[in-house]
Amino acid sequence: MVELSKTFFQRGYHFDPQNQRIRCLAHIVNLSCQDALSVLKCVRTKDIDSPAILENNDSDEMSSEEADSDDSIDSERGISTNVLERSNNQSLYMRMRLAICKIRRSKHLRDTFKEFCLMKKMKPKMLILDNNTRWNSTFNMMLRFFEMRQAFEALVRSEKQLESITFQEEEWTLLEDMLEFLKPFKQMTLDLSKAHQPNMALSAAVYIELYKHVEKYSTETGSRSEIVEAAVAACEKLNKYYATSDGLVYVMGLLLNPRCKLEWYSSVGIETRIINANKRAAIQHWNAQYSTPAPACTDVDEQCGDILALQMKRAKPS
Repeated sequence: MVELSKTFFQRGYHFDPQNQRIRCLAHIVNLSCQDALSVLKCVRTKDIDSPAILENNDSDEMSSEEADSDDSIDSERGISTNVLERSNNQSLYMRMRLAICKIRRSKHLRDTFKEFCLMKKMKPKMLILDNNTRWNSTFNMMLRFFEMRQAFEALVRSEKQLESITFQEEEWTLLEDMLEFLKPFKQMTLDLSKAHQPNMALSAAVYIELYKHVEKYSTETGSRSEIVEAAVAACEKLNKYYATSDGLVYVMGLLLNPRCKLEWYSSVGIETRIINANKRAAIQHWNAQYSTPAPACTDVDEQCGDILALQMKRAKPS
């Protein structure tokens, strides 16, 4: 940013790397959620007798032979002893992801799953997998899995090879709590990803909403300890970047937005001294960089100038 300011200066433009740098807020939200997910992905459910039966496989691509055959994983009873031992230590996230892999790679299971969707009067939707690039892909995976619960449970009951990946009620409840925690982050990501809507003025608003959300989770309010830990991780990441998002460019973005102006500060409880300081900083910057003396009005101006300006001038009392 400093080098950019030097280049601008050589070309006659003013650029302040401290006050005019704009960070990608959608990316900051992503980083915050990745830290929260690093906690949630390790959450294990205690005293569950139905461990997952699949080996860890991060790839959604496999050969047709692997897709139509379970012999490489299942033993004669449909469960590998080694896999059972490993699955006892798997997190809820891993059990869910491996169950999805199991269904997606088998044509028989995919077709049967679709039949159960229709039987339950649900729109057939295949279970999806996440990736490490976008945090919301994990949210989408969890949401789809939760939405298709009835079809999934019917499939597990009908297929002996899936009997070991039954999800208990406690696990479904925990998954629902995770989705409730992640939902506002998903909404903020969507709001910041619109291509044809200016969102500079949303920066402070997004931070405020996310802070209010994560601060609701605490042991005092009876929240799950796992969710509280995830909320703390998300908050710490927001804290890292929030301090760098108070530059003058953000202030101007708010003041020049017709929906916000100075009224927004008061509506969210910003202190008066901060409002006045931002107002002074904006006026000083305007006077220093943009303000020019108004041209004198002449007869030519009156003949070909702005009709609104002329009408307002004539309406002034003598």
